[in-house]
Amino acid sequence: MFKKEHVFISSKYESILGYDSESFLRDPALHLQEIIHTEDVLNLTKLGVDFMKVGLSLPEEKRDSLKHYKYVVDYRIKRNDGKYTRVI
Repeated sequence: MFKKEHVFISSKYESILGYDSESFLRDPALHLQEIIHTEDVLNLTKLGVDFMKVGLSLPEEKRDSLKHYKYVVDYRIKRNDGKYTRVI
């Protein structure tokens, strides 16, 4: 639950957003910080904290069950051309 590892990046990342996937893989946190719409950062942070609270409130033997739930988030990412794309 606490791994800080990026597991998957879509082959469409570059064609949709215009960024080289290597820029993401070098420093995912910094890259996302630079491209997530400023009005969405606080909400995304709150949602992440809430998700962690739910996970940590479960007994350790039940935490693995979280992988069976969907966690839907809606935010905007700035493309390389400066326009924003909605991500759900």
